[in-house]
Amino acid sequence: MPCGTLARDVAGPRSLLVGVPRWRPPAGRRPVPARDALALSVSDDMFPPTAPAVPVYPVPGVDRAVVAGQWSDWLRLVVRRAAAREPADVRGDFFELGGWPELAAAHAALDEPMRNWERERVRDQSPPCGDLWLTEFVNGLAGELGRPVRPFALVITRAPVHGSFWHRRTPTHVLASGTVLADTATFRAAFAPVARELA
Repeated sequence: MPCGTLARDVAGPRSLLVGVPRWRPPAGRRPVPARDALALSVSDDMFPPTAPAVPVYPVPGVDRAVVAGQWSDWLRLVVRRAAAREPADVRGDFFELGGWPELAAAHAALDEPMRNWERERVRDQSPPCGDLWLTEFVNGLAGELGRPVRPFALVITRAPVHGSFWHRRTPTHVLASGTVLADTATFRAAFAPVARELA
């Protein structure tokens, strides 16, 4: 479920302050790959399939309707915490799921496949977009706008999903795939109108 929490997985936040882009280290947030491993169908789920792909892992005795509802609540919690740049629970996902017992039980059965997915994700992780052009771009807005750039903060959370995914969920929080964050031209096209609005 941190270009750098979902860097935090939903994978992590990046906080942009004018002239001072900063990254936070990734934290273990895995609602999206858990959704794919459990083959959950959630009506309000906007995320594409996980990248790298997660094989379906049958978990006996799972009430899929109940787990899907609890998964939606978990995802909202993770995304909200990413936007607020709250620290992850260092004990891991399981301890965060205490209020959702059916989801916690299903998630516990995914420990090995999730560890395998995490190793593959780290190995295939695209490098994040660079800081320098972001600083130059934001600072250059002063000339375009005809006034000094207002200080602003923007949190960009890397979502471990396939393809070009960019979703501005609030004025100061964006969810983006690694594909977008690793390609300067694609990222610039998506980032520019947001920066102009906030600056």
